[in-house]
Amino acid sequence: MRDYLLSIQEFNGETWLRQLADLTNFNKHRSLSAQNLAEFHSVIVGFDEAAIRFGELGLRSLDIESGGILRFVNSSGQQADMNGPRVIDADTSPLLGVDLRIKALQESHVLYCIPGHSESIASTIWRINRNVFRAIDKICALLS
Repeated sequence: MRDYLLSIQEFNGETWLRQLADLTNFNKHRSLSAQNLAEFHSVIVGFDEAAIRFGELGLRSLDIESGGILRFVNSSGQQADMNGPRVIDADTSPLLGVDLRIKALQESHVLYCIPGHSESIASTIWRINRNVFRAIDKICALLS
C-alpha cells in the first residue's frame, strides 16, 4: 500500500493531488478564487441511450486503432459498431463512415471557471473526484 500511495504523488507525474491541494489551500487561507462564466463545448457520441460524452465533463478523446471497434449496446440489446482507425473528441462531427444509427450531438454549457484555466470548475472537481475514488478502490483492494 505504501508503494501505491507513493505512486500517486505529484513527483510521479500525477498532478490531480497537487491541484486539489492548491485549490483548497488557496481558498481556505484567503478567499474564494475569482470565477467567470464561460462557454464549454462537448459532443455526445452514441446509439440510443448508450453514449459517451467528449469534451467538458467527459472524456477528452478516444483513439480507436486500425482494426479496433467501439461497440454501443442499447437497453434492448441491439448494437451499433464504430470501426477504427479514428479519433473522437469534442470537435467530432459529422461522423463519417459509421453505422448511421450512431449519432454525434453537439452541446454547449455555460459553466464557471477560474480565469486562466482551460476547464470548468465542475470538470476540475470531477477529475479530482474520479482519481480520489480510484485511489480509495486501489487501497481497499490492497488491504483485502
